Amino acid sequence: MHVYAPRGGPAVEAYRDFAQIHVAPYERLMMPTSPRSFVATARALARDVRTFRRLFRAAGIDTVICATTVTPGAALAARSLGLRCIVYCGELFDDNGVGSRARRLASRAMLATVPRIADLVICCSDRVAAQFTTGARAEVIRLYPPIDRGGPAVEKAEARAAFGLPPTGPLIATIGSLSPARGQDVAISALGLMPRGPGGAVLAIAGAVGDAASDATYAESLRELAAASDLASDVYFLGAVDNVALLLDAADVFVNPARFAEPFGRAALEALARGVPPVVTRTGAQTELLRDGHSALVVPPEQPESLARAVERLLDSPALAARLVEGGGDALAEVDPEVDRSRFRQLLGDLG
Repeated sequence: MHVYAPRGGPAVEAYRDFAQIHVAPYERLMMPTSPRSFVATARALARDVRTFRRLFRAAGIDTVICATTVTPGAALAARSLGLRCIVYCGELFDDNGVGSRARRLASRAMLATVPRIADLVICCSDRVAAQFTTGARAEVIRLYPPIDRGGPAVEKAEARAAFGLPPTGPLIATIGSLSPARGQDVAISALGLMPRGPGGAVLAIAGAVGDAASDATYAESLRELAAASDLASDVYFLGAVDNVALLLDAADVFVNPARFAEPFGRAALEALARGVPPVVTRTGAQTELLRDGHSALVVPPEQPESLARAVERLLDSPALAARLVEGGGDALAEVDPEVDRSRFRQLLGDLG
């Protein structure tokens, strides 16, 4: 097995024991925002196709699995060489008319092209699968990502001590890369609307700075917002967290204040698996498995007031929190990694 990646990292290293790792000279294809960037994107795509054709020939492989739709050069190269190609789609390109015309055209082109050059497209949610046009060459299916249910629960005080969090009092947690799309600023603003003082809630923000050039500026703005809101001592920036289950064991409420179209929303389900009720925004596929009032509280994006009220409801009503966790069992039952792995093996065999 050969794994090609533009750089190293934990995700790549996970393959080290059973695959040959190659750092390949390609980059994630960014959606163009203007006619000029459209031309630059087309040139980069042509360059990537040449790169992957050379790499695939040298390795003598017969099946290519693309981990994302935003590396179409790999799929195009596989198609041109007559190789079997599977594309995993974990992205939602529907921007509801928002963004430049060039970006919208590129998104539509991507959605139309991928299922015509691949043999199989695997999507992380029904909402993602629904983007693709029908009648294409590839079969488009949905396989939910596996949910990390973690090991045995850890006592709350012990879990909090591991992250340097207060041993008592309400704790709200949010998990995701520090990026404007993730909406951590909304969570901080919501915290400022909740009762302050001794025994008041604190917020733990877990996540590394995102990859975009603007994300470092955004991460700094979060700290400035916390300070300006007199919340510097109540907002904990934890950075990248490897043991997500342990952090969730420390929390009383999980929030996902995303303002972008979430293609799935794994963290909220992981919170339910650890017995933590979630509050999520009504974006993308977040509510595909989560039902408002049954397994989560669902609020509009960009509304700190609504987020604050939902969190307060859960902190004030242990019965409601317990009811959501119980209802979350229905959502978790829909995500069975063993069933999905078996289906994937069968689909791979069907490709011949």
